[in-house]
Amino acid sequence: MITKLNNVCKEYGMDINVKKTKALVINKSGHINCPIMINGSVLELVSQYKYLGSWITEDGKCELDVKSRIGMAKDSFWKHKELLWNNICLKVKTRILDCYATSFLYMSGMSTF
Repeated sequence: MITKLNNVCKEYGMDINVKKTKALVINKSGHINCPIMINGSVLELVSQYKYLGSWITEDGKCELDVKSRIGMAKDSFWKHKELLWNNICLKVKTRILDCYATSFLYMSGMSTF
């Protein structure tokens, strides 16, 4: 497939930059050594890659992406922590904290979801 892509690029006068191109092999059992070559040069194999804001890993699991998104949510939450001390009703404050705690417990495996 990479050879076909490289051939089509050459037809249109383009070259694949081997120094900037990385390869990710997804396999349920984890790391696998699968050299991918373009024009006699081996592409660098990576174990994870961020694509369109989501982490893709070699084992095909989404744990890294979920943890990353929870971390971003925590950062956003704490940037607006003054909401908890302002004049909003206690019920709303409780719901905000409940959402935060539920997501934390779910990711840490402490919940029975």
